[in-house]
Amino acid sequence: MKMKNVFKEEFCVIGMECTLDKNNSRQIPQLWDTFIAREHELSDMVVSESTYGICFPEEDSFLYMAGAEVKKDAPALSNMIYKEIPASYYAVYTHRGPVSKIKDTISKINDLSEKEHVFLRAPEFECYDERFLGPDHPDSEVDLYFPIK
Repeated sequence: MKMKNVFKEEFCVIGMECTLDKNNSRQIPQLWDTFIAREHELSDMVVSESTYGICFPEEDSFLYMAGAEVKKDAPALSNMIYKEIPASYYAVYTHRGPVSKIKDTISKINDLSEKEHVFLRAPEFECYDERFLGPDHPDSEVDLYFPIK
C-alpha cells in the first residue's frame, strides 16, 4: 500500500456529527445521507468540491463528522456544527473500492504504520473528491489522512 507524507494547512468544515464506539459505525451512512440532503445550504460558503468524513478521537469512542470545507468563521447552520482542523503533517493512503471496505484498509494501515509512523491522537479524515464515484462503486477512491509527528 502506497503512502505519501503531506502537510495540510488548517481548514474549516461545517457538517453534521454523531458519537460512535470504536466497534460500531452503522450510523455513518445515515449521517452522510442526512448531510448530503442539506449540503446545498452551504453553497455560498464552500471553498472546495471535496467533502470530508472526520474522526475526532475520544476516550472510548469517537466523534464522526460528515462535512464540507468552508470559509473561515462561516456561520454554522441549524443542526450543523463548525470545526477548525489544525494544520498538520499527514500520512496519506488511498482506499480503492466500496466505502464498506474502508475499515479493512484502515486495519492494514494500522498494521503498516507501527513500522513507519507514530500517529497522533488528533483528527484524522477521509477526503472525498472527484475520484469518489459512489459508496458502492468498485473504482471509487478516497484519500485517508492520518496525523503524524
